[in-house]
Amino acid sequence: MLRLSDCQCRLPHLAKKLNHVSEPETDVKINLPEIDLKTVQTLGSVELQDELGRPVGQYFFGKGQGRTVFLFGKYKGTFKTHAECRAFIDGVLAVIASPFS
Repeated sequence: MLRLSDCQCRLPHLAKKLNHVSEPETDVKINLPEIDLKTVQTLGSVELQDELGRPVGQYFFGKGQGRTVFLFGKYKGTFKTHAECRAFIDGVLAVIASPFS
């Protein structure tokens, strides 16, 4: 079984990074409107913005089409629920803020 002490011996620079991961300096929040697809009659889209109002992506939705989120021009996910979209956005922000990305 591999232990952290083994990693420290074999890969000291990586183990050091794993032990000293810092929090991201900025906490970006992306506003995701909650839309009830039962009331939507056509395909719709909303520009996603961060808390400062800067555009960061698009949110597409439609009855029978689900919900698609595009972020920063390169991250895309299609989901059934608002909670799944929110989790995707939070995951993208976590990856972007990661010191290993």
